[in-house]
Amino acid sequence: MKIEKNIPVINIGWGKYNSLVAKMEEGDSVLCKNEKEARTIRNTIYLNCKGYKPLQRTQKDGTIRVWKLKKEDKGDEKNTT
Repeated sequence: MKIEKNIPVINIGWGKYNSLVAKMEEGDSVLCKNEKEARTIRNTIYLNCKGYKPLQRTQKDGTIRVWKLKKEDKGDEKNTT
């Protein structure tokens, strides 16, 4: 195996959505053109937004909406009731 230097990184597509996802606040959503765009936005939220998770739903009219939601804390809190 040979080490190669100065090889450009191929843009895999979700970089163009970084600024959009960064502007989204908790509970905000976007309407996507197609499944590929929805998947790309979901991946951007997973990879670039610590503490958040995406939620995708197909609407009655067939469009796809993706929300940016806060991750639930799975800490050691015990129910004291």
